Amino acid sequence: MKKLLKEWRNFLKENEEEEESYADQVKRKLSRLIKSGQIGSATAFLDQLDIMFPDGEVTFADFEDLIYHKLTNLFRYQEFDDFNKLLDVYLSKAKKQQVRYSGRGQGNVRLNPAKAKKRNVYEYFLGFLSPKNMFNLAKTTDDEDMMVAMYNRRDFETTALTYLALNPNLPVWLQDWLSGMDKVGGSLSVGRLVRMKLARNPIVDPKILVYLADDDHHAVRFNVSANKKTPTETLQVLAADEDHEVSHFSKEALKRRGIK
Repeated sequence: MKKLLKEWRNFLKENEEEEESYADQVKRKLSRLIKSGQIGSATAFLDQLDIMFPDGEVTFADFEDLIYHKLTNLFRYQEFDDFNKLLDVYLSKAKKQQVRYSGRGQGNVRLNPAKAKKRNVYEYFLGFLSPKNMFNLAKTTDDEDMMVAMYNRRDFETTALTYLALNPNLPVWLQDWLSGMDKVGGSLSVGRLVRMKLARNPIVDPKILVYLADDDHHAVRFNVSANKKTPTETLQVLAADEDHEVSHFSKEALKRRGIK
């Protein structure tokens, strides 16, 4: 603690202005740290404000809006390490409920720091991403809270779910959710596309593939027949499928496994 306070005082002495109060110096220089993206240093001092200023001359509330805007930018540029460092402090100290317009005819979306869980926070900030960044995140994230946030936003970000179905880090329980999707955002075609891409994902659990092998749409069954993790018994069933392409491809897959 003493070392941290000493570092802080040394930091404040830089370019010190005679008429500026100590509290104002803290506000100015800590704001500079936040804006410049020095998140580690900023969060260390934000955690000590109550100790440094027991009389409340400087409080977290002085930086709450600035931190919120910084979080928005960090999320947009997918700098998630710094985002999560700053977010932990924000959720533990912020009081103001943030509101933004969804832009999708759904009215206002609210973020309540005192009550929001990680996945709720992600749901809120996902609305700030461009479609390109959203799709890239859906394909690559290994954060299960982020995946659930995307799933929960399926009625607003329908296409993102089709990318999520191809994610190589998809947990089995989420594979199960996606495999049972009929409609996405009210669209049968998007729901079908989610199941098609899931059936093509090379990490999908064999039990999920067995379930998808009984899908009503031939394109989903075709992708099951092309997946190397599909059990042999399932391929043998698909070899007698009513759809010629599914049947033919399943027989070829069986031949490759040395089964006639």
